[in-house]
Amino acid sequence: ELEALGAGETMMFQMASAPVLRAAAKSSDSMKVSCSGYAKYCGHSMGIKYISESGKYHNHLVYCLNLNKNTTSGNVSSSAGKSSIKPEITFCMVNGARTLNGKCHNSKYSAGSAATDYFITGASIHVLNGEVKLSYYNNGSSVYQKITALVADAKKYDEDKYDEASKTFITPHIK
Repeated sequence: ELEALGAGETMMFQMASAPVLRAAAKSSDSMKVSCSGYAKYCGHSMGIKYISESGKYHNHLVYCLNLNKNTTSGNVSSSAGKSSIKPEITFCMVNGARTLNGKCHNSKYSAGSAATDYFITGASIHVLNGEVKLSYYNNGSSVYQKITALVADAKKYDEDKYDEASKTFITPHIK
């Protein structure tokens, strides 16, 4: 059974639109996150989360980095401690769905709809985090095939474009 976030607890999150993504920020950093609905594919469901307050990140998608926590709405804070995001996860966030009602940035991973593409990106992140195996989503569907492709390509990231010391994924060009 999934554990719900209680009052005052924080949830680690990442926005998919930044070319260089960081999980660590000051504990006072907070943004209002809302749910626009649920993406239900491959026998599973995930809440479509986005930054709902006005400002620089309005309508940017938010992805769960811990499958064992329930989805949340309201104010969330980034992790107070330092944490690094694997380059494979960054690959998913750069190439996957980035904004509310937007499709995967790289059409290779897009199934053609915003909700489906959010699911593909989120599911790939959970697989690459080691929370579930790829088989967890295997129902033979085209959505599963897109998850498989994104996970496989993320695992082949170019080590020359990832600086291990600074935990920075260098993206030479993002359209």
